[in-house]
Amino acid sequence: MAKVDINGNLHGKLGDYVYYVRNGKQMRRSLPTPHKGPKTEGMKKNALNATEFGTAAMISKHLRNALEQECRLLEQPYLYQRINALIIQVKNCDAAPFGSRTPQGGLETAEGKTLFNRFPFHHHCRKFPQLLTATLRGSQMEAVINPFRTDISLIELQINLMTGDFRRHDYPLTLADQKTQVVIKKKFRAKKGYTNFIFIAGKDSLQGIFLEKAQESPEKQTAQESL
Repeated sequence: MAKVDINGNLHGKLGDYVYYVRNGKQMRRSLPTPHKGPKTEGMKKNALNATEFGTAAMISKHLRNALEQECRLLEQPYLYQRINALIIQVKNCDAAPFGSRTPQGGLETAEGKTLFNRFPFHHHCRKFPQLLTATLRGSQMEAVINPFRTDISLIELQINLMTGDFRRHDYPLTLADQKTQVVIKKKFRAKKGYTNFIFIAGKDSLQGIFLEKAQESPEKQTAQESL
């Protein structure tokens, strides 16, 4: 049922219309006509696509919240659309059935990892500190970076992409600390349902890599199997 505000404007449903106010002006729109009969294949596909899209948009928001300070400093007006597009592209790499694809599944694929790892959160920045590779080896993170002429920070981020719960730790790197290969003791232990990332943040730049365990060499795997 519609309600009337102190200015005499209607808000809510009345008959076959929904009333609302936009920019101080009374507006109304027709209610959608309910579909009669069984759903078509196209309608079912659209519903599944909407579910996947909604999940990707939610995960994009959770990621932005975890990196709120860095995203704000970038001052990129369309950053949230770009991150949304990235998460959707990563989700599309998932080999699960249509309607069940998730960004987490996409990150398990080589294509999905490449999309995320090469994504620059910043814009219009020709030279910036980069994470070239990053892996987990035991309790340590091994990152290969290109040293830069300003102070930077590495960010260890562990986040539940579905709930948005996260914890992070920043590792400031001065010019003297910056080497081609940086080895840092990991702050957080692995946690079920959580995804691990490492980000590199500069004055006007931000880039991240999906963290996974380093692959053992074939010789070491053979030696372990023989024990």
